[in-house]
Amino acid sequence: MPARNIKVAIADDHNMFRKGMMSLLKDYKGMKVVIEAGNGKELLAALKYTPCDVVLMDIEMPEMDGIEATERALSRYPELKVLVMSQYDEQNLILHVVDKGAHGYLLKTADPEEVEQAIRNVMTNGYHNSEVLTKALFNKEKNKKQQKALKGKKVKLSVRELEVRSEEHTSELQSHSFISYAVFCLKKKINKKKKKHKKLQTKLNIVAPNHITYSFQLRVPPL
Repeated sequence: MPARNIKVAIADDHNMFRKGMMSLLKDYKGMKVVIEAGNGKELLAALKYTPCDVVLMDIEMPEMDGIEATERALSRYPELKVLVMSQYDEQNLILHVVDKGAHGYLLKTADPEEVEQAIRNVMTNGYHNSEVLTKALFNKEKNKKQQKALKGKKVKLSVRELEVRSEEHTSELQSHSFISYAVFCLKKKINKKKKKHKKLQTKLNIVAPNHITYSFQLRVPPL
């Protein structure tokens, strides 16, 4: 009995990319494209009526992006596999997509052979470790170890260093106090100007314009 075809969905807002992937997957034995969607909403709507095994998911799409679509699709269809294909290689983005449940991450510049292997890997193993994903996971663990090492170190400061830090903190507090005082004086001046204008308008029976500009020089005594 021959093995059943792997049913693939392509979600990408670029029509040329979708058609190119469909043409490419036709050459892969045991694979069949059953859904073609231009955004996350179209994908979710199609999944209601068309069973699917693997989704090739773009990230940046209108109406509903690939990250939200991945999260929603996997919550409704836990057995579904999502293989993200994007032009972005930022580490934080890759890790975020994986945290949302994606089973693999490929750049759109990946070789056709890697795309085929990635689809088969997520079906067989439940994941695909591409070079870009492996690098992101490695750097994440490396950063964790570095942060843990820094937390374990006790930093000893000399008396003079403590004095300098204390002076810097005092200077910062004075700066905040100066700004707060200046703002207070500014509001006081504006309210005073408004009261004068209001009295004048009442006396002369003048309707005030919608916008009045108050111009004055604020003098704040030195700290």
